[in-house]
Amino acid sequence: MRRPQKMETRSGLIAKEVLKECGNDWLSAALKMFQMAKDDHNLMREIVDPIIADRVYEALERISPINYGGKTLLTCPLTTSEFVLLRDAGKEELEREMSFFEENMKKSLERAAWFHRVMESLEEKKKVRDQFSAEDMTALRQKFGEEWKGEVTFFTSEASTPIKKLTIEAIQKSQGDWMLALQLLTKRVLEDPLALFSLTSPVFFSALWQVFGQVSEHSVDMSPPLNFPLSSGWIFGDATREELKQEVLFWEENARFLLRKLRWFSLIRDAVGENGRVYKLLSELHVKKFWNDAFLSVR
Repeated sequence: MRRPQKMETRSGLIAKEVLKECGNDWLSAALKMFQMAKDDHNLMREIVDPIIADRVYEALERISPINYGGKTLLTCPLTTSEFVLLRDAGKEELEREMSFFEENMKKSLERAAWFHRVMESLEEKKKVRDQFSAEDMTALRQKFGEEWKGEVTFFTSEASTPIKKLTIEAIQKSQGDWMLALQLLTKRVLEDPLALFSLTSPVFFSALWQVFGQVSEHSVDMSPPLNFPLSSGWIFGDATREELKQEVLFWEENARFLLRKLRWFSLIRDAVGENGRVYKLLSELHVKKFWNDAFLSVR
């Protein structure tokens, strides 16, 4: 059977031309398209469309826990207990949640600390691969692993972004209704070029590689230790101090969210005690206050 031809999108046609101009050098072409997309809202939307929904969902989750069935946090689903909501949790379920969030928070902090180590070691305006060979990087990573102690520390203070402001507005307007907040935030992001760029630029290149893959017979090397992709999709070996700084910010933001969830469940666990259940001992106001306390405890 004959395969149907792929529909040519505007982003695909532009990608073909840019790749041709850059001699099929994906990295040079990617940087050029990044600059183009910053100034062209429709092009940006088309490239990042597959990741917008996930990014909106993630932005909301970092401000307010997911809830099922409307506005109450008591219907927040647990991550480690299938089909169990917060209202039905006891000490065992809550401690399982705490272990999960603590483990992943430490992984995020370790990634942030590692990229900070490389950034501090890297000379200004140099790319990682200009200063380090694969062997150098392997040795540096091993040394870092031996020295890493797992401390809960942050190198940067939490930044206020346009997305956080829009997210808080969506939650307030929806009065805690998650589905409505998702709709409101998505609408605002799609209409506002600055908001769309703020939401998706941290993972822009991950989406762009998919476009390039559809229009090019070539590929980009993503083998470790120098060529694996950063959270943005950009290549580690081609990162400068500026890209590494963004990587530190990305993983620290993730760690803050996980630490807040850990402390939230810890407060609930302490209030529930040995044999209690959330719905028997805590009201929506209790649970919401605990979230606010946990949120404000992390800076």
